[in-house]
Amino acid sequence: MGFLYGFSCCFQSSSGDRGTRILEEQPSSIISQLCRQFSLSEMQSATNNFHNSLKVGEGSFGNVYKGYLENSSTPVAIKRCKKDSVFGLSSLKNEVVLLSQLQHPNLISLVGFCIEGTELVLVYDYMSNGSIRDHLHRGNIDPLPWKRRLQICIGVARALHYLHTGAKYTIIHRNIKTRLILLDSNWEPKVSSLLLSKRGALSTSKSLTRVKSDVKGTLGYLDPEYYNTSMLTEKSDVFSFGIVLLEVVSAKRAKEVNGEYFQGFNQSLRSYANEIVDAILKSKIDSDCWKTFVDITKRCLLLEGRERPDMGEVEVSQIGIMLLKCISFPVSKKTSSSKNHSPTVIELLCHQFSLEDLKRSTNNFNQKLIVGKGGFSTVYKGCLKHNGGSDHTIALKLKCCNSNQHFLEFMKEIELLCQLIILI
Repeated sequence: MGFLYGFSCCFQSSSGDRGTRILEEQPSSIISQLCRQFSLSEMQSATNNFHNSLKVGEGSFGNVYKGYLENSSTPVAIKRCKKDSVFGLSSLKNEVVLLSQLQHPNLISLVGFCIEGTELVLVYDYMSNGSIRDHLHRGNIDPLPWKRRLQICIGVARALHYLHTGAKYTIIHRNIKTRLILLDSNWEPKVSSLLLSKRGALSTSKSLTRVKSDVKGTLGYLDPEYYNTSMLTEKSDVFSFGIVLLEVVSAKRAKEVNGEYFQGFNQSLRSYANEIVDAILKSKIDSDCWKTFVDITKRCLLLEGRERPDMGEVEVSQIGIMLLKCISFPVSKKTSSSKNHSPTVIELLCHQFSLEDLKRSTNNFNQKLIVGKGGFSTVYKGCLKHNGGSDHTIALKLKCCNSNQHFLEFMKEIELLCQLIILI
């Protein structure tokens, strides 16, 4: 997204407090075009008047309900602000303005909002698998396997990288935690709640964004540098992400891992991580993968923000390589569609063709269809159907992988190209 409208232009209120009416004027036409505004009666109808049986979550902002909009069979999540919530109109403005303009596969999608009387309501896509926190800390839910935990971490890193660099201005989330990492029906993570987020400098600036701010966030995840100086930077999100990584690998709560690690700071992170790793994961993590994971986590948790990596480095350079080491890629459609198969990050972003598909598209790699050659590859002109659609003319690069290094380079190219498409 190449622009972000200023916060002040979107809503106006006749007073600073909520009073009996928190909004005297309608949202601007810009926001009305970007995001649907619901009436309170529509929200009441969708949730059976906010009935407790439909409540699926609660937080400091308020309660979240599962509901159905009129003439729709698709569920939505409806967040109703508590009357005494510390969050108010300004936080809702923040959320609506940002989520109505930011689009990313790993950011929650905003359906609309309602401001009527003293009611503040936000409507999102419904996430059927809850939050990753539910799966880490609730004993009655099946624990997540290692590969799935890694894929979730990758998605969160992508979302943060996008917030920091994908819009005109840097957006600092300021409250990254497992409760706010939601999972859709395909286990794709969605970072939610931009209520506390802050806009920083132009994202094209090479200097670190610094925003003087009252300290807000969640204890356990809060960047100690931000806490001590009230100076917020995008590296504050990086620290919170590091705590999320520890929580994901240990299934311990954030306050616990934060306190244990920083109180015994003389202990190496690798030694500490080996002690706290979730029992169901022991002996199931490749040694090279574990080394990379620990290195990423350690760097994210450095006490000086400027020493921490940016999310682009975490996502593209390190976690991408980690996935290539840790997750085996399917070799056939049969494997990919297996009920027990967890889709890899590349499968989620890019279609995988069978060798038979590609042979048919090039008449079994007919020499007459060669349009180019390189040191380790040959390019063919082909024609195939994708998802049962019409014929597509394609360029097919047949690459010779004579070594494990060639294969890793091949997979890394796919990973990076998929990510570049998302970040454009």
